[in-house]
Amino acid sequence: MKKIVSILAITYVTLNHAAWADVTVSPRFSYYFDNANQRTSGLDRVAQIDPAVEQAQTTQLQAIYGPNTSVDYTVTGSGSQASQLAVPMFGLAVTAGSDDLSFTLTGMYGKGHTTIRTTSNVLQQTVLAGFSATDNITTSGVGKSDAKRYDIEATAQKRLNERFAIIGGVRYERVTGIGQATYSSTASNNASNLAALINGDFFDFDIATGTSTATLRGKGQVYSGRAGITGFIPFSQTGTVFLTGMLHVSHEVGRSSITQPDPITGVVTTVKSKDPSETTLGPDFAVGAQFALAENIAFDIRYRAAVYFPVSGPRDFKDPRVNHGVNMGVSFRF
Repeated sequence: MKKIVSILAITYVTLNHAAWADVTVSPRFSYYFDNANQRTSGLDRVAQIDPAVEQAQTTQLQAIYGPNTSVDYTVTGSGSQASQLAVPMFGLAVTAGSDDLSFTLTGMYGKGHTTIRTTSNVLQQTVLAGFSATDNITTSGVGKSDAKRYDIEATAQKRLNERFAIIGGVRYERVTGIGQATYSSTASNNASNLAALINGDFFDFDIATGTSTATLRGKGQVYSGRAGITGFIPFSQTGTVFLTGMLHVSHEVGRSSITQPDPITGVVTTVKSKDPSETTLGPDFAVGAQFALAENIAFDIRYRAAVYFPVSGPRDFKDPRVNHGVNMGVSFRF
């Protein structure tokens, strides 16, 4: 939040000393919903076991059972159920320019939380000294995550006439989250029994079970460019309705990590990974109204929604991310 306030403060001082006709400062509040955690397409591809983990286990087993040894994992099914991320946000917008051409920089910050339940089924294929064993591993998890969100947007607006203007700009979104999840695992013991057979030990026909608590950390970043048109409809001496429609192209990158003790051995490990990137496009529209409260003071409220249809990455085109909510503020014109 301090970084956003600093950026906007520097921007205001700079613009206020520049040769602009007007400078407007608007404290703002928004309440947005994000369904990113509720998307399910491509989940099997995202949930695949890291090849580096398979290779590390294979190397350890080869040191004991020889070169004809390997471990392979295949995700045969996975699913999740989650709540939307709801984030109340506070921030500031600074606008400089004239009625004909203006530039706006907006910064927002907020905190929210979400809950999630996951389940996955994995087949483990183990080869020891030329003999093969297949195990079925089922894992379910329940967790809650707290998130921080930062939005920074820069836009330019050019009036075409009294009723219409063209608008365009760039936007940066960053969401960081940390949470706790509890996992329960159930697995067959075929690989362990194969090792016991080779070593001449006793068999264990029981099902292996275990529970563990993991710390989840994630960071998602979205870079967007967008452009469109805005229309204005005065309905009284002090009120104006406005409608904005834009098309955006966005790219999301992210990183995540999980710190978790193995449910069977109890060994604590931290695995860091880069989430698959995603390129999206779609509409970004807003509808709202502005009311003049005094000569240089106005209040505005709007509903804004952006739909992110994937065109590359693990998700399906018909499984978009949707970000929507209410945004309002009071503007002071200097």
